[in-house]
Amino acid sequence: MVVRILGEVIGCSSPAEVRLQAWKLCFGAVPMLENLACRRPGIDTHCSLCGAEVESLRHVLLECPFARQAWAISNLPWRWVASWNNETAAWMSGVLQKLDHSEAARFLTLCWALWQNRNKKVMEGKLQDP
Repeated sequence: MVVRILGEVIGCSSPAEVRLQAWKLCFGAVPMLENLACRRPGIDTHCSLCGAEVESLRHVLLECPFARQAWAISNLPWRWVASWNNETAAWMSGVLQKLDHSEAARFLTLCWALWQNRNKKVMEGKLQDP
């Protein structure tokens, strides 16, 4: 799985910064509130963008109303994007295998943009429109 997703991410035509972030997202190397709560009990785990639910990677990338709006205007095939199982790397690999080269680049770039927007909200209190 690791070699396959690495090849799919590296082979994508997205900028290097986007591909690096995709790799980090795949393997949980990003500070989600859901994960931080395990280390610091009592931390507020609500989504930084919408205030609802627990801020998991799945929520930030798919379930948050902000993410849903971004995916809706992306024109990427939602049935593949929405096919998330419990493992981020498997989800990302499965989606990348079904998309053509251009769509794969847009998919990774949108994941990157959603994560960057989340960080901008957390760090600077700013939220950009999709």
